[in-house]
Order: sequence, then C-alpha cells, then structure tokens
Amino acid sequence: MKEYDITYLSSNFECVVISDHYDGAFLVELNKACRSKGVGFIYTGNLGLYGFGFVDFGDEHKIHDTNGEACKSFVIDAITRDAEGLVYCPDKKRHGLEDGDFITIKEVKGMA
Repeated sequence: MKEYDITYLSSNFECVVISDHYDGAFLVELNKACRSKGVGFIYTGNLGLYGFGFVDFGDEHKIHDTNGEACKSFVIDAITRDAEGLVYCPDKKRHGLEDGDFITIKEVKGMA
C-alpha cells in the first residue's frame, strides 16, 4: 500500500472536502484520520451526468430532517404566553410544520 503524508491534518480543521479524484486507499486513510481527530470528511465527484457524494461527520452526527424538504422561513405575528405557547402567522396561513420539527426563532421583539 502506498504511504501518504496526512500529518498536516489537525483538529483545527472542522471539515476536509475532497472534490478531485484520488487513490481509494488515500481517501480511506484520510477519512480514518479525520474521524480520529473529530474532523468532518466530505468526498464528492462529478462524472458527466453522474455525480456522487460521501459525507462522514462521525458516529455522533445527527440529522433531524425527517422528510428531506428544504428549510422554510415564516413571519410570526404573535406567540401566546401560555405554558405551551401558540404561534400565529399572518393571514392564518398554514406553516406546514409537523410534531418533532426543529425551529429557530430570530429577531424577536417584545418578549424574551
């Protein structure tokens, strides 16, 4: 097996992205080194009409997307102060969120 110098890899990296073709043994070695240092690893390629992607952010990486849909943005009119607050959107439009969805609320005015 060919030797590769991966000593430059440090935990200062958050992610290593490879988008060129390399020897498979090197890619496996690099991925193992990334895992050992808690660094994400992404390998992608484009072969004309065919493309691929391999992503490894370790065993602790969790994906909370249940349906593969893109993130959505909504305007909120009001939130009640009840123990389980109700969220109201303009014009009573349906938001399409489901139980268990994760949300982020930004730029809140008037309520901590």
